[in-house]
Amino acid sequence: NVWLQDAEVLKDFDILSAASEPMRTVVLQYRDIDVDRSGVFKLQLKSVQGSTLISGVELRRQSTSR
Repeated sequence: NVWLQDAEVLKDFDILSAASEPMRTVVLQYRDIDVDRSGVFKLQLKSVQGSTLISGVELRRQSTSR
């Protein structure tokens, strides 16, 4: 299970099923995640089976002009 800023965004996520085969990249993208003025970004992983794995995180500031 995965939480961003205390909000659960994935439940019972199976990365092998998402990738369809071993050693294949899975990219998940989330928009409009608020980071407070302190700049703290919270990412929490909780294993359902086995161990958790994360290979990278990219954070980009969203343009404020809409």
